[in-house]
Amino acid sequence: MKRQSLTAILELQRSIREGQLDVDGAAHLIAEWARSVANASGVAMGRLKGDQLIYTAGSGSAASYIGRRVMATFSTWAPNEIGSEILRVEDTTTDGRIQAAVCRQFGVKSLLILPI
Repeated sequence: MKRQSLTAILELQRSIREGQLDVDGAAHLIAEWARSVANASGVAMGRLKGDQLIYTAGSGSAASYIGRRVMATFSTWAPNEIGSEILRVEDTTTDGRIQAAVCRQFGVKSLLILPI
């Protein structure tokens, strides 16, 4: 990991611990950091609420997703395991674990879904 990435993580942790950052502020900084580290054009973060994914933070090309809601169905997750696995999808057009139509709607070509 690059030194500047580690420094950013430590700064984020300090800001949260000291109460200088709320959940939404932390999510925004995490999205910015993740986009930089992954060299991605955009990063969107959402919260799973029932059967919907609600985008709460975004960076780069995904910043406009904030507030959008989409149906969230992941066939690899059993209901009692949601949030306990990391799901990595290299190609959203061919991976049967996710809904390709939703990914096309947002222009998503790959995904990394993980609990925070």
